[in-house]
Amino acid sequence: MMVNSSTPELQLSFFTDIISYILRWIGDSVIQSEAAAQRWQLLVGYHLFITGKEFIAAERSAGTIFYGRGKMNQEIYLWYRNQRSRGQAFLNRSQQYEPTISQMLERYYHGSQLEANISTERALIDRNDLGRKDIERGKFWYAAMTNYQDILRDIERNLTSQIKANLDLSIYNANRTVGVQLFILILSVILFPATIVLLHFITGQIQSFASILQAKNEEVMKEKKRAEAVLNQLLPRQVAEKVKNRESVYPESFDQVTVFFSDIVDFTAFSSVSTPLQVVDTLNKLYTIMDRRIELYDVYKVETIGDAYLCVSGLPVRNGNKHSYEIASMSLDLIIDVAQIRIPHKPDYALKLRIGLHTGPCAAGIIGTRMPRYCVFGDTVNTASRMESTGESQRIHITSATHDALRYFGCFEMECRGEIVVKGKGPMVTHWLLKKISQEKRNMFVENAGQKGL
Repeated sequence: MMVNSSTPELQLSFFTDIISYILRWIGDSVIQSEAAAQRWQLLVGYHLFITGKEFIAAERSAGTIFYGRGKMNQEIYLWYRNQRSRGQAFLNRSQQYEPTISQMLERYYHGSQLEANISTERALIDRNDLGRKDIERGKFWYAAMTNYQDILRDIERNLTSQIKANLDLSIYNANRTVGVQLFILILSVILFPATIVLLHFITGQIQSFASILQAKNEEVMKEKKRAEAVLNQLLPRQVAEKVKNRESVYPESFDQVTVFFSDIVDFTAFSSVSTPLQVVDTLNKLYTIMDRRIELYDVYKVETIGDAYLCVSGLPVRNGNKHSYEIASMSLDLIIDVAQIRIPHKPDYALKLRIGLHTGPCAAGIIGTRMPRYCVFGDTVNTASRMESTGESQRIHITSATHDALRYFGCFEMECRGEIVVKGKGPMVTHWLLKKISQEKRNMFVENAGQKGL
């Protein structure tokens, strides 16, 4: 096209064609970047997979009840069949969206002895007519399903890693795309004045993409915070900080701590007349109340096993000799709190605690790598457990060591139980912790104990 023979209309048409091509290229780049970053099939498969995994965990609980009773009533049996069929359906559906699930199941589960064992036990449970309790076979079923759950958990971690890797890649591509688009935008403004008319449209495209990038960055930060929250629930705060900072955490010995053990009186009988969901709901109410009470004291919750509850004061941060006071005060409050719990499906039933305390040395440290836990060890833990098992309903059973530690504060009323024979210990003189007797003495002695660092 000769300049002398051109008209304004021809020049505008020429530049408009060039600008349209550039805009189409920018739009295609944005669309392709989003498509590459969002593996929606993986996300859908992950959602279906974890849903199916939870249903299979419920199937494990129902099967355990079957072996514990010898037969399930119709309600529990229908619930078991529902959980099993839904769990398998969700797992099958997830494999259609994410082939990695099928590959890992084929490698670690399908055709294995574990799958054969589970299939055999499922066939027996489906008949629902064992005729008698079979605790040993129930343990075998629970162990097999737990191994199956471990395989599913490994698959879940693999999917989580893939999602995170895709997210990191999308952020990286997004940063590159934004840089290229900014360069093209500047070049277009310099070379083609006519692009000013379309500047608002291009700016909108960039802002939209930036919003997507910001949203993805926020999702990453939320996932990081959720991971840190889970870590803080598994480990003490001080230990969790070291783990997050990649510092070494070594086992540690503590000269004096006070250990708390408790369980629910006649909980086995209560479970036998309740459905699994009712048992879980009751334990959730109990542990929620106990957890809230513990937050008011310098006490660390170690773990719960069924209806048993273990906590300790004096670690991981040493608190002088205040550990016995903290545990004793908390125990007295828990006796009152638990007695006030009402069970909707058994309004005439009252939960009753049996508590055992012991004071002495112990060791503590992180155990495991897949599911790390902060555990305590030593004869002090075993002795506290013996105090709980040899105690009485709604009473706090303590050793002479704990009795002597509490006497320092002068604000607890205790009663000598006398000499009893304790399994693995022989004859021991033990005591009952009854109540507090003076709030003023409590404040005075706790303050002095903290200043002396005893």
